[in-house]
Amino acid sequence: MYDKRLAGGRIAGELRILDSGPVFHGKGQSITLPLDQLEVGVGGTNNRLVFFNHPSQPDVTLHTPDRGVLRDKILLEHRETQAQINGIRRSSMAGTGKMLGLLLSIVLVAWGIFAARGSMAHAVARRIPPEMEKKLGSSAFAQVTIDKKLIQDPEIQAQLQELVAPLVEVLPEDRFMFQFHIVEDSSLNAFAMPGGFVVLHTGLLLKADRAEEVLGVLAHEIAHVTRQHTLRNIIESASLYLIVQTFFGDMTGLAAVLADGGAFILQQKFSRTFEEEADKEGLRYLVQARVDPKGFIDFFHKIKEEQDRTILGKATSNLTWLSTHPSTEDRILNLQKKINNLQLKDLPPQNFNYTKLQNDLTAHLQE
Repeated sequence: MYDKRLAGGRIAGELRILDSGPVFHGKGQSITLPLDQLEVGVGGTNNRLVFFNHPSQPDVTLHTPDRGVLRDKILLEHRETQAQINGIRRSSMAGTGKMLGLLLSIVLVAWGIFAARGSMAHAVARRIPPEMEKKLGSSAFAQVTIDKKLIQDPEIQAQLQELVAPLVEVLPEDRFMFQFHIVEDSSLNAFAMPGGFVVLHTGLLLKADRAEEVLGVLAHEIAHVTRQHTLRNIIESASLYLIVQTFFGDMTGLAAVLADGGAFILQQKFSRTFEEEADKEGLRYLVQARVDPKGFIDFFHKIKEEQDRTILGKATSNLTWLSTHPSTEDRILNLQKKINNLQLKDLPPQNFNYTKLQNDLTAHLQE
């Protein structure tokens, strides 16, 4: 019971609901609040307390933390108190509904952000300074050259630059300065890293029969760079909080993640969506460069033949490039469909002596 006339203003005791109304007993104090004109209310944290007041005793307030009192038969059978209790219940239900609505809104917003993390990662990637992206690629390239020997022969390097020239001329120049390298490795592999670092294995160059096959592979790998697939992978693998933080302009957290991203780049695999996007963008580069895109399909047929020669059709260690891509059959069908839709006229072969490049590579490897 609260009563400012008491020492300390309140005392504890027992509250009972009788036909006469709420009755309180405690420390020599006894008081009854009549049912007629009885005021029933709730308050405190989360409305967990029930209060009783009466105009005949304005200085007195009774309260209990036992909300079960609102189910008392006497109170519910009295018209005035029943109406007040029903109002409390409606208010409580409305409050619960608002809370559930708020929670649902939070869940939906969180789900929406999660569902949009790919788009947000793309937007964030475009905000990354080019020098930061190049530094990330440089770190990954340095790790590659620890285990693999670069072909640094000036004549072979010159031929490589001549080979890729048609593609380079049609690539976006606003962000990336591409660098092309060859490493001594017999596996059929090529890959590109952020900032424009592109690596070709000698095994792939020696397996191809003509420049168009290599340029098809390169166009696909270059598209991974221009579409920032590696960077977007790293960003999407970061926490949702970090993505949102970066999306709204704070790059400090993401910068720390990118600083350690070199090892991640060498182990990553792209999603089917990214692979299809790289195929589509790479095909566009080939057409703009007037390079016959059928060369890319021809290279895949070679890979398929290599697969079929292995036990049970499983790829050997020489087929590293395929291990990070969708199935060969699907790639061939999808690329052929895209090329057919373009209705291209026959494109002239590349004016490049690909046989000489292969002979020079072979001679260099035998030294």
